[in-house]
Amino acid sequence: MFDQSVFVKQAIENLLHEGGLGLFLTSLMILIFLGNLRAAVAVMLSIPLSALATFLVLGAFGSTVNTMILGGLALAFSRLIDNSVVVLENIYRYLEMGKSPQEAAEMGGNEVALPVPASTLTTAIVFFPVVFLYGVSR
Repeated sequence: MFDQSVFVKQAIENLLHEGGLGLFLTSLMILIFLGNLRAAVAVMLSIPLSALATFLVLGAFGSTVNTMILGGLALAFSRLIDNSVVVLENIYRYLEMGKSPQEAAEMGGNEVALPVPASTLTTAIVFFPVVFLYGVSR
């Protein structure tokens, strides 16, 4: 009905800019508070790899990129960063308690195994009514 390419190109540019800024600030926060370069790099790699996987799946199913998909990606990336920080912080808490890295990862991951998906599900439920849109809005 109308050319969305102008808006999509601008949305991609904004997503890349804001995503890069978010990655940098999150990695800096992890580096400052946890003091571990390895953890900061792991979080930095999670977003680009998730984006690549998303676009591969979209391409495999013949979907196109529009502003709604880019908005969803922005939400998903923020959720991914939040979840990564929560899990890493919990693992480091166990490391500081003297646990081995394997024990800390297992215990820290198990402890937040329910709250992390619950918070993600809450975000999904809030935006679920979007599936009922119709026409150009959809």
